[in-house]
Amino acid sequence: MSVTASVGPISGIDYGSLINGLISLDQQPIDQLSTRLGNLTNQQNALTDLSTQMTALKISAANFTSSSIFRSAAATSANPNVVTATAGVGTPTGTYSFNVQRLASASQMVTQGFANTTTALGLSGNIVMQLGGGVLNDPAKLTQLNGGSGVARGSIRLTDASGASTIVDLSHAVDINDVVNAINSSGTTSVLASVDGDHLKLTDSSGGTGSLAVTNVGGTTTASDLGLTGASSGGVLTGASLTKMNGATSLDSLNDGLGVRNAGILSDFSIATGSATIPVSLNGAKTVGDVIAKINSLGQSSGITAAISADGNGITLTDQNGGPVTVSALNGSMAAADLGIQGTSAGGTLAGDRITSSLEGPLLKNLNGGNQGQSGEVTPIPGTITINSTTVDLSAARSLDDVIQAINNSGAGVTAALDNAGTGLTLSSNAPSFSVADGSGNLASFLHISGTSTSSATGSALSSGDLHLAYASQNTLLSNLNGGSGVTTGQVRFTDGNGKALTLDFTGNTVNTLGDVISKINSAGLALSARINDTGDGILLTQTGGTLAATVQDIGTGTMAQNLGLSGTFSANQMNGSQQKTIAIASTDTLNDVAKKINDAGVGVAASVLNDGSGGTPYRLSLSSRNSGQAGRLVFDGSAAGLNMTTLVQGQDAVMIYGGNANGTGGLLATNHTNTFTGLVPSLAVTLTGVGNSTITVNNDPSKITDAVQTFVDNYNKVISTIATDTAFNAQDQTQNGILFGNSTVQQLQNAMGQFIARSFSGVGSFRTITAMGITVNQDGTLSLDTSALSQVLATNPDDVRNFFTTNTKAVAADLTTNPPTAAQPAVEGFGATLSDMVTRYTDAQVGILFTASDAITNQETQLKKQQTDLATLLVAKRNRLTQQFANLESTIAGLKNQGTALNSLTATTSSSKS
Repeated sequence: MSVTASVGPISGIDYGSLINGLISLDQQPIDQLSTRLGNLTNQQNALTDLSTQMTALKISAANFTSSSIFRSAAATSANPNVVTATAGVGTPTGTYSFNVQRLASASQMVTQGFANTTTALGLSGNIVMQLGGGVLNDPAKLTQLNGGSGVARGSIRLTDASGASTIVDLSHAVDINDVVNAINSSGTTSVLASVDGDHLKLTDSSGGTGSLAVTNVGGTTTASDLGLTGASSGGVLTGASLTKMNGATSLDSLNDGLGVRNAGILSDFSIATGSATIPVSLNGAKTVGDVIAKINSLGQSSGITAAISADGNGITLTDQNGGPVTVSALNGSMAAADLGIQGTSAGGTLAGDRITSSLEGPLLKNLNGGNQGQSGEVTPIPGTITINSTTVDLSAARSLDDVIQAINNSGAGVTAALDNAGTGLTLSSNAPSFSVADGSGNLASFLHISGTSTSSATGSALSSGDLHLAYASQNTLLSNLNGGSGVTTGQVRFTDGNGKALTLDFTGNTVNTLGDVISKINSAGLALSARINDTGDGILLTQTGGTLAATVQDIGTGTMAQNLGLSGTFSANQMNGSQQKTIAIASTDTLNDVAKKINDAGVGVAASVLNDGSGGTPYRLSLSSRNSGQAGRLVFDGSAAGLNMTTLVQGQDAVMIYGGNANGTGGLLATNHTNTFTGLVPSLAVTLTGVGNSTITVNNDPSKITDAVQTFVDNYNKVISTIATDTAFNAQDQTQNGILFGNSTVQQLQNAMGQFIARSFSGVGSFRTITAMGITVNQDGTLSLDTSALSQVLATNPDDVRNFFTTNTKAVAADLTTNPPTAAQPAVEGFGATLSDMVTRYTDAQVGILFTASDAITNQETQLKKQQTDLATLLVAKRNRLTQQFANLESTIAGLKNQGTALNSLTATTSSSKS
């Protein structure tokens, strides 16, 4: 039988209590092990806390291992209503003047009015939006003129034919339109300024008999740089060309800022003549002069020479042997096309196409997405077009402005202008209809104006629609995309059509442009190809194999793919990262619906509905760019959906003059798409708050040093206090001692910290101990800082204070080869380096003394846990054995009882028989 309860059913003995009593004696060693384990765990936690506090002390030491905090500065504005500033490490002390001309503004637009916000508008069609790029009327910046030499800031004097004279201040002008507006608003002379091709044109309407004249003022060269010095002929003064390039012209400034794309270390193109073929690599070329020098150095033996063309707008190649000259692209490079020299000459001279930007509007070759190397691309062929029966000569047209002026001067009765959105061309006439067709070239069809006009109550018109100006290329910086917000690089996972997945890391200094992104994708070994899209405003990804739909996704919290418009699943084997967004409007949409669709599109535009308080149609759709400046300028075309926009605020850059006089003359004119400027003064961030003048004074900021020293003192005291608590000794009750009482490692640390504080430093200057820094040691071992004493030594001897904290020189061996021999120089460590070494010795994650002590405790814990497990196993076996023994005893007692009963029964039977 077995014992199933703590009391035997036969004997009535409490076996459970007996077993527990016997086992309890053997349980004591296990309980003792548990107590020891608990103590070790507490010691481990205490060492961990101490290590954490030592790590904080190491961070404090880092402040003293370089001179950064000793170069901290504070900036104070004389007029915070105009400008504020924040100084950083290394900002030079001094006073800086700023003249704020205008603040950065964000684009704001409103639509026509509607009766309410909840009724279907009955409008349908697409609205198109983008930020920053795509407009066709960007005026040239003055800094870009004259081949990048720019225009000197200053004033010009105008004298009209009647003798009236005025001085026009152009010191604040940023672009060519600013110059035109300043002249036209000067008031006292009868002179009208306009842009005429690559020139400024002044027209005199005074009726006087003299000559219109322009001169420099005050020793500046502003008038000369604008090409306007001289006298008029017939009341009109046409200035010199302002777009000519020179040898110093940056390649990145060519082609409307799209630059020149090259193949890196490979050859970009070949130049072939009847006698030789030479390959040319533009690797390392930064300027037009670099390109010409490379070609001329390679072409000497074959008679090929390169030079800037006579009009200054292109490059000319000449074969001294009579030609013809053929330039062919190599290695997929677009450099020859971008330089305008790809093709074959009719004779010995190859006259390159125009590559300099115009004063107003883009080059024709950059319309319709520009030259992206795609198959079937249509390029502009200048020639003639016909408007009704009038032939318009566009053979010399290279820019859209050339086309507009030629049409308007043709006498065809048609006016050419940009459309309301600024992204296309509109031809209009008072006549009921007109037609446009290609002549000897293809410009009518290329500009999408070939056809017959549509009639209206006021005449007729013909619109090109969006001409898709290319504003993204392989050279485009990622920081310039998304309306100036830029693209934050990160990790992106690509999965191609074969199911192959690969995560590409775009972080680091090697990924700065769209070309860098494209190159990394194309070299990844995936069945994907990347290039600039056909509209020239983003990256196009194409599947090159597999049957699955490829995908792109950001990794973790990264947003790079999303910022590039390349996140999600491919459609029709492609993913287009166009910066331009199209939103479909249905006839059932309300004004609130339209606002929501725009906000959901993630274009960087905030849409809302406002009530202007007018009569029957007070509700308008209001659009505001989330980014300020030209980079965040909102380009909106809602004409297809019947939404007519009025611009309330034009997105423009902040303009500020750094240095110069209080009236804004002299100094450096700077622009920025936000109101915060960096880079003008090292480590100084300047924020514009209003228009006007102000100065910023930068002084040394010793408070950063005081704060750093106080932080060290606080962290040191935490370690000392923790050690005191953990190693405390209780004479009355030794069971209440600190958890690390008697721990040799902690005692060693305590001694090391005391020795460090008492140390005298040599070779670091006039100060040798921490007491010179205003630090004293208290009786309990903690430190106190006298900030007044520290401030005094900082004021009187800042260099020696810096040397005391930051000196860290390596040992130099003796050099016996010199005469006389150079003596050996020992290593010299100041306060910061010595503190860092001491803390590292204890906190190093591999060989640190605290780490080693903690590791030893861990090993003890492992051994004790094994002993505890082994004893527990033996105890269980003993309990089972005792239980079985008592069960056997109970069975024996039961058997004896049965035998007694049987004997009693037999005795009773025998007695009965005798009777």
